[in-house]
Amino acid sequence: ADAGYEGPCTREAMLAELAQIVAHTRTPGAGAAWIILQGHANPIAGGAMFNLPGPDVSLREIAEGLKGTAPGVPVVVIGTTTASADLVQRAAGPGRYIVTATTAGDKENETEFPQALAKSLAAPETDTNRDGLVSLTELFLATNAAVLNLYKEGDYIVKEHAQLDGNGDGKATQRPAP
Repeated sequence: ADAGYEGPCTREAMLAELAQIVAHTRTPGAGAAWIILQGHANPIAGGAMFNLPGPDVSLREIAEGLKGTAPGVPVVVIGTTTASADLVQRAAGPGRYIVTATTAGDKENETEFPQALAKSLAAPETDTNRDGLVSLTELFLATNAAVLNLYKEGDYIVKEHAQLDGNGDGKATQRPAP
């Protein structure tokens, strides 16, 4: 499978990649599509903007770009930024699984989530049931635990609260059921 886009992540490139993801989900036998939004975002009235070289793209536009995905093909969207909480309601839909680094009240500080996510993706212990596969729930729980550990090690007040919408209903939780 294609590992993704290479080159500057401009507005045009991002929207084109989203269109390719939609097309991918519509092909027979398509596997899951994973989107990890890494970088910076800022809250604005009515949503958030994902910062790019040149014109930014709103989380609303990212969600619009995902319209048309086949509901039978899982689409995982992981927002690692301070303003990622808006993804939950904006990008929710059948077959969609949304993970955000923050809740609506956490938009003031940069997140530790990207570092924790990278460590969790590489750590064999993330596969807690040892079935050889890392489920989204296992990844979420391991990443969240790693974030909390970073705050504890630094003796900081926890200012980010990851959440997961595991059924596409636009309602996320910090404590998903297995």
